Amino acid sequence: MFVSPFKVWGIYNSEYANRGSSYTRKFFIDRGEFKGPIQIMLADTQARHLQGVTGRLLVVPPEDTEFVFQIQLPPWMQVGRTCRSCVMGVAEVTDHDGSRHTVSYSSQEQADQIVCLVAPRLMFVDAEVQTASVQENGSLQVPVRLNRGTLSGKAVIELVVPSHLQGINAESITLPPTETKGALELKFKNVSDINWNMPITVRATLRDGKAIHIAEDYIEIVR
Repeated sequence: MFVSPFKVWGIYNSEYANRGSSYTRKFFIDRGEFKGPIQIMLADTQARHLQGVTGRLLVVPPEDTEFVFQIQLPPWMQVGRTCRSCVMGVAEVTDHDGSRHTVSYSSQEQADQIVCLVAPRLMFVDAEVQTASVQENGSLQVPVRLNRGTLSGKAVIELVVPSHLQGINAESITLPPTETKGALELKFKNVSDINWNMPITVRATLRDGKAIHIAEDYIEIVR
């Protein structure tokens, strides 16, 4: 068993974060004698249920001793709940005999967690079609309406289909900052034998340079 030569730690902080939006937290690294890059990600073992929170891999360069990690809160999180996420640092170290080993470090101490209170979402998207009937080789126009609230910027509207429900697709559309309405054209192909047991998702994504904001609505598919 190889012990990590570095530690990742933080200063306790708790504040509101909007569901559907990204949230960042600053961390520090005690490197010891380790001088290589460190991969930062959400830890394999969490102190609490992640509730759908995700985080992208971040690589900290060898010369850095602090970093900012970003998580994404899903738009369907329960407002008022406390969100706690733990991060993990992973790196390769060289042993005295020249062999290389992968080591990791994570902490579930409260000060080392990303702690936030879930607040209401900032953006809404509505699909004006709530139920759609599939037709082989057919298509359907789905008008969508976007409410940015206090946000500004262009937004991408796309269709997200569960992986086991292939046969339906739509090209994404981009709404300029001044527009709030658009339409997705759903196209159906090879859908006659599919068991439609889940809804499909209309997702809006807006990046304003400070955070990533996501809103979702759902369409039930029937035969």
